[in-house]
Amino acid sequence: MAPSVLDGSYDYVKVRDWGPGQPADLGSLQVESFAPGDDPADDAKPLADVLARRLEWLQAQGMLTRADDSGGGGEVLPFQQWSFSERSYVQYLTDLLGVHHVLEQALSEGTVVHGPDHYGDVGDGKGVWTALELLSPRQGLARSEEIHRDLNNIAKSSNSTDTVRFQIAEPAKSYAGYLAECGRGMIGPSSPDQHATSALRILANAYCIYISHLGSAMRVGALATEKLGLAPVDAINLYQTYGGAAGPDPLKSLLRNVNSAGLALSTDQRRVVIRELPEAMSYCALLLTSLATND
Repeated sequence: MAPSVLDGSYDYVKVRDWGPGQPADLGSLQVESFAPGDDPADDAKPLADVLARRLEWLQAQGMLTRADDSGGGGEVLPFQQWSFSERSYVQYLTDLLGVHHVLEQALSEGTVVHGPDHYGDVGDGKGVWTALELLSPRQGLARSEEIHRDLNNIAKSSNSTDTVRFQIAEPAKSYAGYLAECGRGMIGPSSPDQHATSALRILANAYCIYISHLGSAMRVGALATEKLGLAPVDAINLYQTYGGAAGPDPLKSLLRNVNSAGLALSTDQRRVVIRELPEAMSYCALLLTSLATND
């Protein structure tokens, strides 16, 4: 079987030009290629299957570079050479925390403001908010609390003479800014169509963030646990602690909820999610930059 994002074999996306890395610029990142046009046959298929196949297509086109492939430009080190010092791993967790926190806030606010308890039946747009709820923190997939717990436990047990600092790096800050911008677009003074488009972008990014975590990030966690001795200090909650509807199999729960979300969306709404996928996966690559170095 060919390597896939789900088994953690692919971690990076080839982007032609990252630009200055500011939130306003992230929506126009220039990737090397894009997925083919809309396939009507996809409209009746489970959304999780469609998204997975689209990721496989992106891999086949060379947009996703394997962690053990330098990509020809030397910018991505082989996975075995990635830095798993305490400092680089703390930076990785800090970047994750910043992005996950903003994502969870956007998901929560969108479902509260546009949910039936607040506005009642919102007509044709109702399916968007039903879909968003299926990836909201209430589904048990949220990671920010577990990341925060791991960071605190690492800090308390650290033998480093340097102060453990939790400051999000610029690339992750830019991604968090993009997500916050989409979040504001869901609830700000704009049209219902603009609200829905922002929500669908959040939905695509939530899928990519969670599927990447359950794939490549799990592989990162396994090696970090081994090299840094995280288990004895209870700093592996990010990878092991799931509750509520997501446990005991968070991947199965995620795929089930994505499929249910697909059923709630119209054909056009599903296509907005699919078209966001290349950009969303490229944004996720930002979250690994602190480790993909020989610190």
